[in-house]
Order: sequence, then structure tokens, then C-alpha cells
Amino acid sequence: MLAIVGLAAVTLVGLLLVAVLTARMLAALHRLRAQAARTRGELEPHYRAYRARTRGARQVVESDPE
Repeated sequence: MLAIVGLAAVTLVGLLLVAVLTARMLAALHRLRAQAARTRGELEPHYRAYRARTRGARQVVESDPE
């Protein structure tokens, strides 16, 4: 009887540990997605300008008769 109670207690502690770690992982995922959205918001205008400049440079290179 004591062994069954011990196994049940260990199982509950294990399930609690899994629940805590899952909650921490989901919170970290939420923070990571928020950081990615902020970074995307900061970099996207620069990326568009960069693409416009490289597109212009590519046209100059392609039209250069060598």
C-alpha cells in the first residue's frame, strides 16, 4: 500500500514538473515571438530601402555592355 502511495506521489510530482516546464516554455515562446515582431518592425523599412538600392544597382550592371 505504501509503495502505491509513493508511486502516485512521484507521478504527481512528475506531472507537476512537466506542467511547470511547459508553462515556462510557452511563456518563453510568447516573449520570443514578441521580440521577433519588434525586430521585424525595426528592420523591415531598412530592408525595403536596401532592396530598392540593389534592384537599381542590378539594373545598372545588367545594362552595362562589357
